[in-house]
Amino acid sequence: MKSLILAIAVVANLNVGAGLAQPAAMAQAGASSVPTHWSAPTRQAGADQRVRPEPAAPSRVLVMPFENVKREGRIFWLGEGAAVLLTDDLLARGVNAITRRERQQAFERLQVPPVATLTNATVIRIGQIVGAAQVVVGDLQIENDTLVLHTRSIALDTGKVQVDVAERGPLSDLFATVDRIAVRLAPAGAMPSADVVRQQPSLAAFENFIKGLLAETPFTAIEYLNAALKLQPTFDRARLALWDVYDEQGDHDEALAVVAQVPADSPYARRARFLVGLSQLYLRKYDDAYSTFKALADAQATPTALNNLGIIQLRRSATPQTGLPTYYFTKAADLDPDDPDYVFNLGYAYWLDRDTQAAIYWLREAVRRNPADGDAHFVLGAALAAAGNGVEAAREKELAKRLSATYEEREKRPGGDAVPKGLERLKDETELPHARRLETKVTSSEQKSQEELAKFYLDSARRQFEQENDRVAVDELNRALYLSPYLGDAHLLLGRIHLRNGRLRDAIDAFKIALWSAETVDAHIALGEAYRQAKEFDAARAEAQRALALDPASPEAKQLLARLDAR
Repeated sequence: MKSLILAIAVVANLNVGAGLAQPAAMAQAGASSVPTHWSAPTRQAGADQRVRPEPAAPSRVLVMPFENVKREGRIFWLGEGAAVLLTDDLLARGVNAITRRERQQAFERLQVPPVATLTNATVIRIGQIVGAAQVVVGDLQIENDTLVLHTRSIALDTGKVQVDVAERGPLSDLFATVDRIAVRLAPAGAMPSADVVRQQPSLAAFENFIKGLLAETPFTAIEYLNAALKLQPTFDRARLALWDVYDEQGDHDEALAVVAQVPADSPYARRARFLVGLSQLYLRKYDDAYSTFKALADAQATPTALNNLGIIQLRRSATPQTGLPTYYFTKAADLDPDDPDYVFNLGYAYWLDRDTQAAIYWLREAVRRNPADGDAHFVLGAALAAAGNGVEAAREKELAKRLSATYEEREKRPGGDAVPKGLERLKDETELPHARRLETKVTSSEQKSQEELAKFYLDSARRQFEQENDRVAVDELNRALYLSPYLGDAHLLLGRIHLRNGRLRDAIDAFKIALWSAETVDAHIALGEAYRQAKEFDAARAEAQRALALDPASPEAKQLLARLDAR
């Protein structure tokens, strides 16, 4: 535990965001073309360039699975179980706790097995991905038939222990023991325990539920989750978990049947209806799916529900009365302008609607938000070609091929230049935080070109990188890349930051864009090193050899080859 606190304190200033934060042009509801009110921002040069402050959001708290100190097999499920219960209790008291679904998505992004023993650095990176300000870690053991839970809450920015609490009690009183910890962790003024509406299942049903979540095979998961429901038929959370298992297996009929049983008065009713809509969509029951998501959007207009309505309208015959796809995607992008998927869907829908200029506009916005989006680059290339801009179109399609092997393979087939069908992006209701919109406000009497100002930000980012202030460096790079989205040196530096923080796939994508923007020895070596760390040794060797082809005397390229030979 002490080593985790030390690790958090050491790397607190090295955190990086999940991706590039780029400005979003505001969408116009129901617009059928490029917004006429938007123009490229005018930049002023000056000594003080600052981001307009964002409203402060409540601090998010991440509860990690508890460590089973003695590795006792009979209580292996309690590590996850205690984390789930503590998260529920904190949420019930108004604490902005991160759900298990968000935590699992962060595990998937880092390619971490869900039951792995995590290093301190991985815990910190998971906290960064889910946007946590605090991480709660703990351990548990059985002492003379008494369950002992030891918990610490640690601030990610300073590494300071904010709360250190130990509670004990019989295993049969697990819920009450965890609840006492939640009371200690919740801030002053939070809802007292007596006012918390508890809807806990029996301990036996809960144990089967957690074992189902942790099961390594679908068959075992289904067995445990059905056992939980047999013990407590009103345990709707187990039905949602069953939907996940059936959905992953592509058994959408079973998934729909199990989640449709959640009653309207359940606290999980909205989530259940969202999953019903997804199953209906997968089963091509588009009219039913439309009715489901329309009811959800009418009750609460969330970007995820509106986005999925747009997808339904793409896949069936939309009418102005039921709403065109671009209308729903515009509404989704209005509500969450920082999410690149909504902007991509909007540009893709305009492309399918043969509105080339609107497609170009929104697809450019999509690649501003996520420069590593191969699909966005490819569709943008097709739109540029249709508009008669052949040179830029070819460059965009070339970048798409670098970012995704899919497009390189498609090129070899007849009609490989055509835009693929089915690129629209469906949304689940649970979304990880993404980079916030960046609005740079610069004031000075002297006007500078965007290229000069981008260089200013890049130079600032280099200084911050050398001082290991990675978070500040990324902010500066975001500004540079907004002004000059294909600035090779900026992508190279961004890749180095990702690499230093263990985000290998993000680093590889950034280095690929850097090479596409400007082929250099440094970029080949950096990409080769990222491939080496990702254990893609053939690709790493190829990059080292390309670097040597450009500079046969390069000592860094020779060192990379030596490391590959020595492995």
